[in-house]
Amino acid sequence: MLSMTKISQIKIMQAQGETGAVIARELQLDRKTVRKYMQQWDFSPKMPRIVIRSSKLDPFKPVILEWLAQAPASGHPRLTVSSIYSRLLQEYPDTFQGSYSTVRRFVHEAAGKVE
Repeated sequence: MLSMTKISQIKIMQAQGETGAVIARELQLDRKTVRKYMQQWDFSPKMPRIVIRSSKLDPFKPVILEWLAQAPASGHPRLTVSSIYSRLLQEYPDTFQGSYSTVRRFVHEAAGKVE
């Protein structure tokens, strides 16, 4: 990216009616670069786009939340991320494709630190 000084010089020369080739020669820039800045009017930084992606765990989140809710009531010892992951692999061998770290991240967000 060019400095704002160079961009300003391009814009001033453009306003004076100079062609892109003349501006490129005068400022010792590539004419494609000059043409790009001649066509651009907004130089404010672009905001990053936030992309919401679905997770492989999405179909199983209600099941995990149910298990977490039932654990204290059922008298089971502390429910661990490892046991949740193992249970998902056992009960949904054909459909569950998630990783241990994905399960761990979700459980930590949903129920605090559970190991």
